[in-house]
Amino acid sequence: MYTVTPLVCAHTTAPKAQLLRNAGWGEQLRIASVAWLIRGQGRLMLIDTSLGGAWNDLAFATTRASLANWKVSGGGVVAKLSALGISPEDIDTVLLTHLHTDHIASLPAFGAARIVVSRTGWDRARAESHPWFDTYSREIFNWMTAASDRLHLVSDDDEIPGGISFRWMGGHSPCSQAVALQTKVGRTVFAGDLVPLTENWLTGIPTGHYQNLREVADAYAFLSDFDAVVPGHDPQPLDWMDPAP
Repeated sequence: MYTVTPLVCAHTTAPKAQLLRNAGWGEQLRIASVAWLIRGQGRLMLIDTSLGGAWNDLAFATTRASLANWKVSGGGVVAKLSALGISPEDIDTVLLTHLHTDHIASLPAFGAARIVVSRTGWDRARAESHPWFDTYSREIFNWMTAASDRLHLVSDDDEIPGGISFRWMGGHSPCSQAVALQTKVGRTVFAGDLVPLTENWLTGIPTGHYQNLREVADAYAFLSDFDAVVPGHDPQPLDWMDPAP
């Protein structure tokens, strides 16, 4: 069983209709960029890396500029981990829900970690060239490619040691995947931006930011079999999670 500590590393606002399809036109909602610290079975892992790590490295200046609408809070992910007595080198594995920049911007700070992502998602994101859909950081992609000895691409329902499994979902983006593991509330799935807010899940209103709505619908049906669904951008942590610094 794993414990989960949400590290809220940055905030921004977004149109409500982008988060909840066709709801609240003209309204803005405050959302968070979150990295989840996963502890258990002698391991320290992150699900997504959020913002703030390697933030002053000129090699990632374009990535940082693309996230100008996000306000980093509390120093970002590295500072949040430090407050828990954890250094970036202590993180042995990073599990990615998808490859959009606000979820992977701090990845280069974790140079010792194994990186796990959907093979289908990786291939599709890397191949994307249409300007409407190519919303990825090529700087981070190039860094990941150079770190290929630590990049582990998984297929549907692959399981890595410790009972952590993956399923490609698509829908929100061609690289969206679900990451599932056991917590104190049962079989728990991290849905990324397929379920940006708790309100999406409670109301059954899908995300308004998607590339394939049918895949979003299929993903929600798959996610419904889990005991707990963790939204990707909710600024309020779920009450069963461990407190963050």
